[in-house]
Amino acid sequence: MALELIITAKRHVTLRQAMLDYLGVKPGGKICVAFLSDGCIELRRGETKAEIRRLRGALRRAEQKAASLTEMQDAVEAVDQLE
Repeated sequence: MALELIITAKRHVTLRQAMLDYLGVKPGGKICVAFLSDGCIELRRGETKAEIRRLRGALRRAEQKAASLTEMQDAVEAVDQLE
């Protein structure tokens, strides 16, 4: 699908609903723009908090016990004492 967009006198471009729907962008969402070496521009859906939340537990290891906040604080303080 190819769409032609009109540039206003103020150099603004309005993205059509079909483009926003394709990207999955809602009002208030973000779009990432990449300038490619061949003179093209790439539009992608921006990062959202919901996507970042999917990373929760990504570093978890089955054989490793989760550390409590107190244990983490103790480890930080132990490293600080070594320096």
